[in-house]
Amino acid sequence: MRELNEKDKTTLEEDAAIYAKRDNRGLIERYRSLEGEEKHQYFKDYILPKLIGLATGIACLVIFLVSIFKPKDEVLYHIAVLDNPFTEEASDLIKEKLNSELITGERQTVLFDTDYYVSTEGYASRTRIMTYIAAGEIDCMILPQNELLNYGMSDIYADLYTVLPAELLSGIRSELVYLPTNKKEGENLTLKDIGTEAKGIADDSACYAIDITDALARLDGFEVNTHYYLVAVVNSPHPDSLATLVRILFGS
Repeated sequence: MRELNEKDKTTLEEDAAIYAKRDNRGLIERYRSLEGEEKHQYFKDYILPKLIGLATGIACLVIFLVSIFKPKDEVLYHIAVLDNPFTEEASDLIKEKLNSELITGERQTVLFDTDYYVSTEGYASRTRIMTYIAAGEIDCMILPQNELLNYGMSDIYADLYTVLPAELLSGIRSELVYLPTNKKEGENLTLKDIGTEAKGIADDSACYAIDITDALARLDGFEVNTHYYLVAVVNSPHPDSLATLVRILFGS
């Protein structure tokens, strides 16, 4: 009888693999047919990954559904802070006082949003700001001097004499900022356009901002290297709450 050489053995092995009967049993049925270590290894290799994937999918679905259907907190006031100049302690103090003054029930919140880095993420931050303003979701902004000028001709600032009590404005008269209203389309504001003259001196000016630089230095405990301003957004959903923020900033 002829002995099988290596080539013949290889051919037989390949043929055996080709003609082997296909196992059409399901994962669980195969698992049940195994014993001992083989059964344990089969679970780790084939069943466990599928269970993990299924659990992950269910968790993602639950999180998604909860985020959609859970009750939303009522935003009582939304402050957008550009290039945040406040220390953590000053921010916490302002938020604590705003919460004390404005929140009267459960599921209410005040947003003191400092996540606008226009000096480093200008396009993304400005796009988000304008989107929120267009949707009527921002009440006021605290912003550095350059940004005050950048947004000055966008018609988003409210005349402070229409949203703040006269006696409150009188108490911070020296910090009021008047910007011209007669700029032509396409013209930009400049530093020369910022004035602190008494209201009514110029018919082409309106009070659009409050210089909070000194108040900021008092809250932080040190001076910042640029002026910061508080402006009210023209379509603010809570204009009456601006007075509360002004009193907190100026300690009155």
